[in-house]
Amino acid sequence: MRRLNGFRNAVVHAYDSLILDEIYDNYESIINDIGQITQLFCEKL
Repeated sequence: MRRLNGFRNAVVHAYDSLILDEIYDNYESIINDIGQITQLFCEKL
């Protein structure tokens, strides 16, 4: 969750200086993190 929060903060507070290539290069990792968090939330329901 911390990694995603950091990503959110970067997008919200520094959107004008985002390095889109870096985001694209880490896309799979970001999607995997979102999937893991979603799975944890669903297990708690």
